[in-house]
Amino acid sequence: MSLNVKGIVVCAGLALALGLRAAETEYRRLFAELSAADRAADAAWESVKTPEEFQARRAALRARLIEAVGGFPARTPLRADVRATVPRDGYRIEKILFESRPNFHVTALAFVPDAAKFPPPYPAVLVTCGHASEGKASRGYQRACVMGAQEGFLMMIYDPIDQGERLMSTAGACCDGHNQLGSKALRVGLSAAQFRLWDGIRALDYLQSRPDVKGDRLGVMGNSGGGTMTSLLMAVDPRLKAAAPSCYISSIRKVVGAIGPQDAEQCIYGQLKHGINHAALVLMADAAVRCQFSDNDFFPLEGALETFGVVQRTASRVGLAARFSRTVVPGPHGWKESSRRSSLDWMRQWLMDEPPNGRTDADYAALDRTFDSTQADQGLPLMETRVTPDGKVVNLPGERTASDVLVDELVGEGTPRLVFRETEPPRHRFYGDKSPAEENALLAQMLGRDLVTMRTDEILSQARALVAQGAPRPVLVAEDAWVRPAERAIAEAPELFAGFKSLGDGTFRSAIRREAR
Repeated sequence: MSLNVKGIVVCAGLALALGLRAAETEYRRLFAELSAADRAADAAWESVKTPEEFQARRAALRARLIEAVGGFPARTPLRADVRATVPRDGYRIEKILFESRPNFHVTALAFVPDAAKFPPPYPAVLVTCGHASEGKASRGYQRACVMGAQEGFLMMIYDPIDQGERLMSTAGACCDGHNQLGSKALRVGLSAAQFRLWDGIRALDYLQSRPDVKGDRLGVMGNSGGGTMTSLLMAVDPRLKAAAPSCYISSIRKVVGAIGPQDAEQCIYGQLKHGINHAALVLMADAAVRCQFSDNDFFPLEGALETFGVVQRTASRVGLAARFSRTVVPGPHGWKESSRRSSLDWMRQWLMDEPPNGRTDADYAALDRTFDSTQADQGLPLMETRVTPDGKVVNLPGERTASDVLVDELVGEGTPRLVFRETEPPRHRFYGDKSPAEENALLAQMLGRDLVTMRTDEILSQARALVAQGAPRPVLVAEDAWVRPAERAIAEAPELFAGFKSLGDGTFRSAIRREAR
């Protein structure tokens, strides 16, 4: 008996070791393919010799990028509303609410210059947030808006999905929420990048709609995750005249090699297959672009300089070298006073027609040594940035979450449906994956029951109640821990349902992109 047990243990250990080696081998193979595709995308620009070839390649890549993220929905009314105005020294802050999609609200702060000092209309700059859980309320990001407003720009910063007032995922804020959205969107033929881009595009629509904004003088700038969104927006939206992505542009191979692939909106389906890498994002822009780099960033500076070299060589061959610039400052990842200042100087040059001011990297770096965040105007404290009554967009009447939008895409708006998903965060701390479903499963287990059967019965009960009322048969939609019960319900009583759709478990492990939307 002991020999048999020992043999089993040995076999299990061997299987585990083989499994680990298989994953490592798989990673090495995929990373090698990714690196080769990234280098090939760089090399393709070296063959671009004329302005005509340059414009043709840019147009083709832009079309492929928009297709890769899932396309864009139709523009619908913004229904924009200024909820409150806060007077400040040299500017005012307006609390803005608008819809990027029907019943899908975006919260924003507009920093408007003092009209006595700077008569409107103004050039406008959109600030895109990095992965700060407080979103637009982040003091460092507000600081950039204050600086710009005091110099005559109308600045606007908005909350990304699952940050600030727009928390809507059960996975959590920032990257966790973005990744859950990305994995589910993939199954619908969409992407986290599409959601994030459309919010930014509609924010630019809002800025253009304001009478105090020069609609042909729009810029965008942001750091980290905001650098990502700045890069994506400048690649797809030709209205932008200036852009300054900070702490994002490097090379995909160097970033993945250093810290692995990043969150969902930074990993677009098929992008390298189409030749869309960091150099492509910069060169696709109609905007004049200044890339902001930090010399000790976890987005490696080596990759950043290699990519900017591709940009510089290509732009020089087609007579556009002046439209691309870079600033390198000391220090780790982050939007420093130096990078904010450099970004705004770039906006002054391209949106206010000022000549280059001649500041060097050393000049910008010196600003960080004297900047005192305790004395600088960094906008409003967290609680004072609220646009919605309770700081939660999801509590607005009729508000849709990103998951609601995906369900509408999946089954069609107006189609009867029964939707089962987890809608709440964990209630207690315990061992396990800390999901409500696991906690409920443990309670049921102690009672001699199982959660899958309980949930199957709940689905069938609701479906039978609809049929008894004479309602049309619904499409059954399930997410996360409701998927297995839904599959069992369909198997037991297929006559109750018009179809079944799964949005998966909120991870990328088994996510398969729906190619035909």
